[in-house]
Amino acid sequence: MQRSLKRFLRRVTPSTTHEAMARVYRKLLATTSTTLSKSALSKVNEVAGRFADGGLVFGATPSIYNGINQPSDFGLPELGEKYRATKRMHNYLVRYDHVFGAARHNFKRMVEIGVQSDASVRMWQDYFPNAQIIGIDIDPECKRFENDRIKIIIGDQTDRAFLEAFARENFGTIDIVVDDGLHTADAILTSFTALYPALSTHGILRY
Repeated sequence: MQRSLKRFLRRVTPSTTHEAMARVYRKLLATTSTTLSKSALSKVNEVAGRFADGGLVFGATPSIYNGINQPSDFGLPELGEKYRATKRMHNYLVRYDHVFGAARHNFKRMVEIGVQSDASVRMWQDYFPNAQIIGIDIDPECKRFENDRIKIIIGDQTDRAFLEAFARENFGTIDIVVDDGLHTADAILTSFTALYPALSTHGILRY
């Protein structure tokens, strides 16, 4: 890990993508108690400072919100603050806003894996005013978050048969899938391979 970090840091330029930085950050999370990782996290944050002039802020501390200090293009970060959705951490909503925003009035069905509370589904309901919001969660208590445009389906993200049945029922009608579930490799691969075929022709799947 030490050698790969050194190679990465030597290659970093202002054009290095936020996703590449995030990959390094995820590697570091596994060993944050070591002296090496603390030093590496500091270096990553120093490198991330190069992005600040372009309005992109990246932090390696999970408890800190790194939102930009100007209005967003289409309002998703502001909705995240309104509903206190956990996705407001680490600029997820800034990036989603960039990808989804221009066409957000055209989407008809949005699926989110991982509900937990009503914060995120209510945020998506406001952001996609013409879409049905479908939340998938393993906790039956999440059913109480349903309303006329929010539907909660109870099921296990790692259950391929469950996801494939859901995909068949909604084949070709899902415009967006946001996977905010278990965040494990097996769960991500299962949800991707099961749900990707059910996307509409312009569908987007994000993790």
